[in-house]
Amino acid sequence: MGKAIAEQLAISKKYLVFHFDRKLHKNRHSIACSSIPIMLKKAEVVILAVKPQNFIEIKEDLIQSVAARHTVVSIMGGVSLRAISAKLNCKNIIRSMPNLALRYQASLTGWFAHPECSKRSSRTAKEIFLLWGRDIKCRKENQLNDITAAAGSGPSYFLMIADLIYRYCRKRGFDEKKSLLISRQVLKGADRCYSSMPIKPLEIIKKITSKGGTTEAAFKCFKQQKVENKIMSGIIKAGKRAKELEKILNK
Repeated sequence: MGKAIAEQLAISKKYLVFHFDRKLHKNRHSIACSSIPIMLKKAEVVILAVKPQNFIEIKEDLIQSVAARHTVVSIMGGVSLRAISAKLNCKNIIRSMPNLALRYQASLTGWFAHPECSKRSSRTAKEIFLLWGRDIKCRKENQLNDITAAAGSGPSYFLMIADLIYRYCRKRGFDEKKSLLISRQVLKGADRCYSSMPIKPLEIIKKITSKGGTTEAAFKCFKQQKVENKIMSGIIKAGKRAKELEKILNK
């Protein structure tokens, strides 16, 4: 995710991007810095794109280096504003939850700012999120768990359907190339329909469904098998797991 973020920031040509790497590995989209203090002397915006369990490894350097002038943007799942801001000399902190589609400017990024975050820092963060796709400002911090379940994991739910279509086509004798084309184009077509029609998804399904037709037959089977309930249960479970992880990470 960090690499994808650096790429999008660099492509925008609005930012000079640095990244922390003790071994100074080269990256064509950002400049490597051997330490966090060195990097933060040059940077105005700090993006915490590390795994939650690795946050503790960099926290001391952040405490020593983050100043009131910085804007801190976290994409760490489950690490609360309280945990991030503890002992930092800065309240301009924004938690966010993007997904990997940010590489294609198609992420839905939910975010929530520290109560004492400046308007300038919030605007800066929003400008960055819009480089990744679209954004939603959450009313409460715990709504980020719902964003994680719906949007963070969300692309996988659609890809599961695409995989089922791919596997069906393979079983019906289409080769791999054609099966992938069918599943990808169906997903792309559904996206175009949904993006272009200012109506709810169910209303689009009704437009596609003819009485006594194939779509109706499929949905009757889905209803009998309680497919909707099972998928919804999975999404709810993802939200619960996000909350569980938050409790574990913020002990």
